[in-house]
Amino acid sequence: MRWHEQENELEVYAAVANTTEREVSFEASVVMLKTETREAAGVESTPLETDDRNGKTPFRLAPHNETVFHRSFKTNRPLTQAMLTKGVGIQIASSGKSYLIPISYGEVEAASSPNP
Repeated sequence: MRWHEQENELEVYAAVANTTEREVSFEASVVMLKTETREAAGVESTPLETDDRNGKTPFRLAPHNETVFHRSFKTNRPLTQAMLTKGVGIQIASSGKSYLIPISYGEVEAASSPNP
């Protein structure tokens, strides 16, 4: 996950792997876990509708395969490292069960200073 200061944009990447021996079907959402992050992004949760394989929801994964999701959010104020650390998660729902997994890694990409 990366917040781009110059564009006021939060970029979230999440990989989901199927480690089972059978195909799975699931839905996924990005969830803002901290109040400050929710307020800055202007959303609490948003469904993921496509993945890197051009799959659509509900997503299907064959045994021992993975997929990557990418979602960007415009922010209405600066984000800090503390806001990013476990401040955003991915929620996976399948077969009546739901799992919320915090994304532990996040970085702030500061705006470049103009050359003097």
